[in-house]
Formats: sequence, C-alpha cells, structure tokens
Amino acid sequence: MSKNERITKILQNITAVDDWRLLAAICGYPYPNYAQFEESTSFSKAEVLEKTIKDNYKSIVSNMLGECEYCDILIDVAKRLEVHNLLKLFHSEVDYEILEKQVIGKYIERLKLRTIESKGYKAWLQLEKDALINVKKAYERELLSEYEYYEITSPTYDFVDKMMTGRMDGFVMYLLICGLIDFENMLDACRKLRYLEIDPWLVTTIATPSIFTNPINDIRKLKDKNDARWEVAIETVVFLSILALKQKYAETLAEL
Repeated sequence: MSKNERITKILQNITAVDDWRLLAAICGYPYPNYAQFEESTSFSKAEVLEKTIKDNYKSIVSNMLGECEYCDILIDVAKRLEVHNLLKLFHSEVDYEILEKQVIGKYIERLKLRTIESKGYKAWLQLEKDALINVKKAYERELLSEYEYYEITSPTYDFVDKMMTGRMDGFVMYLLICGLIDFENMLDACRKLRYLEIDPWLVTTIATPSIFTNPINDIRKLKDKNDARWEVAIETVVFLSILALKQKYAETLAEL
C-alpha cells in the first residue's frame, strides 16, 4: 500500500452526505465555497478534502521537505496524543488500522477525562451505559458471540484501555464509538460556530463537543494558533479513522 493510498481509499468510499459535511467542517474547508462542494461529485469531494487535510498539516510542519504523506500526518497525530508502542512503518492496511485505533483510543481517553472534569464521573458512566446499547443490540441479532458480549459488558472491563492498545475488535469499537460521540451534534456545532467572528482555526478546533464540552470558554485553553491547528489535525485523523471502521464493517452494520 502506498503512503497516500489509505486516505484516498477512505475518502473515496464515503457515501453518507453527513459524513462528507462533518469531515469538511472538521478540517476547515472554506465556508464560502461550501455550496460548490455540496454539488460536486464524490470523486471531487475526496480530491478537495485530501488537499485541504494535507495543506492543514503543512501549515503546522514548517520544515517539511517533499510531498505530504498521510502516514506522516497519522504518525505525528499519534505522537501528539502520546500513543504508546507507536508503529512507524506501514506494510499493509492492518498496520494503518492498528495505529488508527490507537489514535481513536487516546481521543476517547481525552473525552473521558474532560467529561469527568466538566460534568463529573456519573456523566461518564452514563456515556458508557449509552455506548453499550448498540453492543447489546448486536448481540441480540447474533452479530456478537456470547463470550464477546459478556466480556465487554463485564463491570471489570475497561474498554477505553482496550481501545488504546489498538487491538480491540474494530466492529465492537465502532459500536462503542457511536454511543460515546454524538455526530449529529458535532455537525450542528460546526455549522453554528462558523457564523461567529472567531479566527477560522479556532472555530474548527472548538466545533467538536466530544472533546470541548464548553466550546466558547475552551478557546482560552489554546495557547496559540499552532495549538488550534494541531487540534484540527487530531480531529480530522480521528474522524477519518472512524470512517475507516464504518466502511470496513458496513455490511455487518447494515444488519443492526
């Protein structure tokens, strides 16, 4: 697999309109051009967003020489999130999947910590409970084995820690993510924040309530514009990684 084939494949396999809209909002696709983006073909959308994502990354890494590769973005985002046992060479899709799942795991860990900090531990426990609804549904439809279901729902099972290893089953991981992150609210927040007179980088950064539970106040937590750009890169890679899981298990998910 070439260094850019992974991101190209993920983008070209997007089919849901809201997935296009949310990815465009997260990576900061210019709002004045949005009507034109909506009317373009899937191929054109994939092409323009790949360029936007890479341009965003280049704006952070000022000393970059040569072409921007997706593997570079993924590795640097993983480093930024302090992923352990970091893969640095990619020989197959499986290698990408492992690191992408580790990145998602660290993102969910941040979500957990910030939820507890802002709303208390009970709020996080409720999120965990909501996340298990889809898991129960999958078990009832015989998409998960009895062993898998009872392991995941065990009181001693810490699925956030399991996610961070990159070794959690991708189907189970996607089910849990859908209970933890409200994608509709993320899209709505992105749209609303675009109308505020705030630096575009900061708007993109604070638009995802999965991390920023109080977006307007959280502007103050960013040290500078480069911090904001890194948050954009993180949110983008996390959402691409989630889309990759959604695409891989599309047929099974259709049975839910």
